[in-house]
Amino acid sequence: MSDSTQILRVPQPLDASPDLGSQVDPLAPLTPPTTGPSSELFHTLPSGPIVIHTAATSPVTFPGYEILGEMGRGGMGVVYRARQRNLNRLVALKVIIAGPHASTEDKTRFRLEAEAGARLRHPNIVQVYDVGEHAGFGYIALELVEGGTLRRWQAEKPVVPKLAVQLAMAIGRGILHAHENGIVHRDLKPANILLGTEEVLPGGTDCQSKPDISLDDENAPPPVSLVPKITDFGLAKAIEGGTDLTVPGMACGTPNYMAPEQVRGDRRVGMGVDVYGLGAVLFELLAGCPPFVGSDAAEVMEKILRTDPPSIRKHVPTLPRDLAVIVAKCLEKDPSRRYLTIRDLLDDLGRFLMGVPIQARPVGQLERGWRWVRRNPVPAIFLAISACGLTITSGLVLALTRSVSFEQKARADAERTHDETEALRTAAETARDELGIVLRSAQTQKTAAEQARKKAEANLQIARQVIRTTFYEFSRDSRFERPEFRDYRNKLIASVRRFRDEVAVQAGDSAEWLDDLADVSHWLGFLEYLNDNQTQSAIEYRTAADAARKWAATNPNEPEPRWKLTDSLVNAGNALFNHQEHREAEAAYREALAVIVGVVAKHPTEKYRRTEIITRSQLSNSLRFTGNAVEQLHLARIAYREAQLLAAKRTPENLRVLAAAKTSLVMALLRLGSEVTPVWRLLERQAELEAEFDPFE
Repeated sequence: MSDSTQILRVPQPLDASPDLGSQVDPLAPLTPPTTGPSSELFHTLPSGPIVIHTAATSPVTFPGYEILGEMGRGGMGVVYRARQRNLNRLVALKVIIAGPHASTEDKTRFRLEAEAGARLRHPNIVQVYDVGEHAGFGYIALELVEGGTLRRWQAEKPVVPKLAVQLAMAIGRGILHAHENGIVHRDLKPANILLGTEEVLPGGTDCQSKPDISLDDENAPPPVSLVPKITDFGLAKAIEGGTDLTVPGMACGTPNYMAPEQVRGDRRVGMGVDVYGLGAVLFELLAGCPPFVGSDAAEVMEKILRTDPPSIRKHVPTLPRDLAVIVAKCLEKDPSRRYLTIRDLLDDLGRFLMGVPIQARPVGQLERGWRWVRRNPVPAIFLAISACGLTITSGLVLALTRSVSFEQKARADAERTHDETEALRTAAETARDELGIVLRSAQTQKTAAEQARKKAEANLQIARQVIRTTFYEFSRDSRFERPEFRDYRNKLIASVRRFRDEVAVQAGDSAEWLDDLADVSHWLGFLEYLNDNQTQSAIEYRTAADAARKWAATNPNEPEPRWKLTDSLVNAGNALFNHQEHREAEAAYREALAVIVGVVAKHPTEKYRRTEIITRSQLSNSLRFTGNAVEQLHLARIAYREAQLLAAKRTPENLRVLAAAKTSLVMALLRLGSEVTPVWRLLERQAELEAEFDPFE
């Protein structure tokens, strides 16, 4: 019979007297015996073995059983101390109170508890002897354990580490047996762990499942051993591949000991919930309280989802560090970060007792911060973008106001930047306030919280767009190309690179963020180009290409990311070419050409065709240093032919592309002519081409 009435903050007093005329407390203390081994146990344990015997009897007579008295009752059932006549043994007879009027859920849970318990045979699990029904009252005959529950025994007092670990290992061995037989308990807590006792024989005994008890001296030989026994498998669930021992909609767990996946209501929970539950039990054994407490269940469950468990060493400063690491690993919110099996946990607890290094490692401050960012992505992005935005806009204002020749324009720019900064600050404050409202009302207004979160994210997108637009406009300002702005460009590059790195952390597989990352890196490459830093310019363009390539991989049917990939590769090739790294430049041009040819084949728009022509022309130019003249001329002729077709629509962009293609063709013909024709024919052909070529066309 589980005790689930004292799970949120403070248990009921231990010395409350049972009222025989009403609900009986199943954990009321028993008057200590005066003789025998049990009398020593009463003076050794914190509160003694706990059991009650009352004169109350069952209103129904169960064949084969003699009811000796009532032990306790809860909301669903009552437990009697009884004698099984045919075997002349004492048992705990658990009966559904409502009998034939019990709800379907109570009957189902009662049946599931019997089915789960009947499959298990282990010294640390309460044994199921018999199951039946009489006069509409279902009953289970269980092993009689008269030592009370672990919760009542501990009485909110910390237990010495060695004893706590021994108890946890004994409980863990029982859970391991359940897992090996395909059952997950899902409701591990001190109230579901009964304590049997066994006298220690002279010369020692096997304590594998029976922790020795001595509170005064851990090394003193104890007179009695405790035998923890797990009970109440009413919420048990079969591991995948076995029979499901739950029903849809059944409440699953006690808030203080529930794993985050249970709080979220995940349909598929595994052995990790028992690892978490055993970790919470060990935490309470060491600290005297569960990891999370609150005024009500909603507050406790919110903490489980949103808050890291407190360090056990805050409650017990002298606790060995390795044991604190073991507890923390059990309570990880992500099941994959916990011990994967109970056996792994038992191995580390065994290493701790033997004084050898454990396998688990503590979580560092950097990882704790990253986990906070993952649980709170919107505030984290807001802080990063706000910091970068303020840095960029403030730097622009400072640099422009220092330019005497553009003082009037700088003043207007500064006012505009100030207005944009105020708009950003207002949007950020709105997002922050609305996000705070969402978090405070999430417990009771999930739908309203979701709407507020979406609105906050929309405001955050507006703020991000303001920053991006501002940076774009200033980076395109023709004044940035002047030599006197070189120092400012260096400062701007440093600020923008920090902004880019923040975007890279948040990008993931989001097309929107990858687009931003590609654009920002492209602009950095342009600024480095203006500063004549060709090596760094090529690096930034390569970074832009990597972001566009990742974007293209997540959107295989979208041409725009492939076009941006081509543009960044061509610019990277130009920077490498200017730095006399001709082989690397050729490789960048060839990669770009392979991408854009595929784009034009499916989307033959003018924009993509212009890019293909430029790419062929640049590759042709690079082959002057790395390839043969025949391939150079071949590429140039294709580029020129395509440019002529495109120039039928005489827009400035098309005509500029035609001019570039003509230049590449001239260079290819000149090179080929110098190799196979006399000098006079080369000069004559050059004159013909110059007459045909109009750079202002």
